[in-house]
Amino acid sequence: MLLKDDVITPLEMGGTPMESEVRAAGEDSEGSVWLYTADGQLRRHRKGRLEASGERPVNYRALLAQKSGALWVDGVWWPVAVRPAFLFASERRGYWRLAGGHVWRSRSNEVERDFGPYPWKNAKVASACEDRQGNLLVGTLGAGLFWFDAEGNATCLSKNQDLSDNYILSLHVDREGSLWV
Repeated sequence: MLLKDDVITPLEMGGTPMESEVRAAGEDSEGSVWLYTADGQLRRHRKGRLEASGERPVNYRALLAQKSGALWVDGVWWPVAVRPAFLFASERRGYWRLAGGHVWRSRSNEVERDFGPYPWKNAKVASACEDRQGNLLVGTLGAGLFWFDAEGNATCLSKNQDLSDNYILSLHVDREGSLWV
């Protein structure tokens, strides 16, 4: 649904719950609002109309539409695919992109820093966040937790360092700077 000027307008998304459940939304530089649904559809709402893109990105994690015009869906630079990927906005402007076996920090359309190949090999990324200093933390399924310092050096925390499990499903840094794993 769309809530504008205290008026709720339902959007006709499709017939099944998976077709109508919006998982992420973002606005591009032209004012189009992009909606990613649970069934993997990417739809654009523009000039009062909802259009399906016909494309189905895979391994969905996030949608990020930038005012510069760039649209990222699950690490896909629309419409060129870079899969699988993990993407999230940085608190210090820009965004982190984990794709193609590499870790990048970017701003607008430019790679600001390449942190090199994944130190967790083939383990899948389940979560990521920044600490209060803007350093990257990555939780994997099977390889533990990885913390990248400002120089790009990665430290691994795992069961070998008293972490309760190597499968990290969620990460969060609270306002006091404590890391929740």
